[in-house]
Order: sequence, then C-alpha cells, then structure tokens
Amino acid sequence: MKPAPVSYHRASSVRDAVALLTSLGEEAKVIAGGQSLVPMMSFRLARPEHLADITRIPGLDTLEVVGDELHIGALVTHQAVFESDVVRGSRGHRVVATTMRHVGHLPIRTRGTVGAASPTPTARPSGPSSPSCSAPASSPRAPPASARSPPPSSSTASTRPRSSPTRSSCA
Repeated sequence: MKPAPVSYHRASSVRDAVALLTSLGEEAKVIAGGQSLVPMMSFRLARPEHLADITRIPGLDTLEVVGDELHIGALVTHQAVFESDVVRGSRGHRVVATTMRHVGHLPIRTRGTVGAASPTPTARPSGPSSPSCSAPASSPRAPPASARSPPPSSSTASTRPRSSPTRSSCA
C-alpha cells in the first residue's frame, strides 16, 4: 500500500522547525531517518497531513558528554551511539552504547535516529541548545541481587515492559 498524500516541509534551523510545527498544528510529524514513520505511513497506520523534515538542520547530529549528562542530538543514529568513543569512554553511559547493538539490524541502526525513537520528542525553543536527549551518569542503579524479589513464575509473568529507573529527558 502507498502512503496517503502528505505536504512536505524542510526546516533549515531549529527555530524554523518549531515555527513550522507550531503553524501546521497537531497533524504535522517530524521526519528524520524515516525508519519508523515511513513504514507506518505506507500501511496507513499513520496519516500525517504534513511532514517537517529536520535532516538538514545543523547541530542536531552532535553527541557529547556535558558534566555527567550524555547529550544525544535528534539526528544521531543508533549506530553512531554504538560506535562512539565518547559514549563508550564515559563510565556512567557505557550501557547506552552497549544497548544500541540490540536496536534493529545494521541497516536500521545506520539510518534510524535516536530522536525519532524517543517516546514523544518535542522542541523547546526557550534555550540556545538543539533538541536532544540526555541522561545523567548518576542514574539510580538496580538494587543488589540479595535485595531483589524473586522473578515471577512463567505462568504469571507479565508481558508488559518494565519502566526504566533511569531519569532521562528528551526535548
């Protein structure tokens, strides 16, 4: 099946993207790598009236540790995080790089962006920084094995994913 007709808009800056999304309203979606949205549109599970393309906005492809926080720009791919010496070398964020190898197959990781994988990415035009995700290195850790409850039996195990104890924010 082919996607429904859509109006395409290319943003040239974060300010431009925010203005586009504000003026186009709730029927607008941001597109970066397109690995999630395009297949949904093809099956008509998503029918946005407008697409705001952010792929050419400078600065959204940055990946850095600032203090104890990892800042991942909206255009950084899963593979870039996986291969990043900055993330792998950060004692508090190594797990982020390690888990990226479990995101899809290599072609998906090299095209799919972390920003699109965020639950509800929203731009906040109030500051000079670009939209990104961040997580502190001092996030709570799981309790020691002796303090954990025994796992549920297989007959009563829940299929719902557990919520992460890590505080993070995506903007």
